[in-house]
Order: sequence, then structure tokens, then C-alpha cells
Amino acid sequence: MGRTSWLAIIAVATALAALSVSRMQVYAVYANERDAVRTLRQLADRVDQGGGSLQDTTLEAAAGSDFDPSGNSHWSEGGNLLRRNGYLFGVAPDAEGRPILQAWPWRHSETGLAAYALEPSRQLVAHPNEAGQWSGPQARPAVETPGWLDVTGALSRY
Repeated sequence: MGRTSWLAIIAVATALAALSVSRMQVYAVYANERDAVRTLRQLADRVDQGGGSLQDTTLEAAAGSDFDPSGNSHWSEGGNLLRRNGYLFGVAPDAEGRPILQAWPWRHSETGLAAYALEPSRQLVAHPNEAGQWSGPQARPAVETPGWLDVTGALSRY
């Protein structure tokens, strides 16, 4: 084989490798988003089991010491912020002052895209967060921002 043939083979192999990495990244983001919804529901279950209020306790205390036996969770901000599988989890009050569980990407587009919020009624809402305005611990979602959609039924299997 000539030099040109080898260069062509290398070019094709490089293109295929780039496509594979891109697909793996898309799958990783999808898996993180799925896990974020599941984690929100697990946190809500733990809060309910502990009396149903986050007014007098931290999210970490409500979740319990056995919340994530895999050790894949990191708590910060005095137990009020959880980082797990590419997402951050916290609590913020809604317009009536009720605590809303929230999830948003640790690094937008690298670890996740959408932001999620689980209301006390167990209504799950999602925001596409296309611009990446909610990314990292300093950029929490604002539930009053337009664009939140009820996805309770659509994501019920998670």
C-alpha cells in the first residue's frame, strides 16, 4: 500500500473514533440526566420518610447517611448541596415559600443539559437550559424563569 492509502485509512479511523467519542458523550449526558431525575425522587422519598420538611434540617440530614452507598456523592455548603453523577442537587423556595428540590448540571453540556425541579406535590418540571445559564454551584435554577415544562408523566419510568 502506498502512503496515500495509509493516510486515507488513518483519516477514516480518526473520523470513526471522533464519532464514537461524540456518541459516548451524548450517552453519558443522557445517563446523567436520567440519574438526576431518579435522585430527585429518591431525595423526596427520604424527606417524606423524615417527616416531610426541609425547614429545620439540611438536605444531607434528610437524605440520611446511607443515601448513596456507592460513595459517588459529595456534599458541600453545610449539607445543602449534593454533587452526584454530573448533577448538583439543592433546595430553593418557590413563590409561596415551599421548598423545591432542584437538579442542574455540574458542567453544562459536559455532564448534563436540562435542569429539573420536583415540587412538594411530586410534580416534576424540566427546563431545557439550552443556554447553559444553570451550570455549577454558583448558578442555581430559578423556578420563576419561563420555559419550565411539566414532565411528570413523560419521565415517570425513571
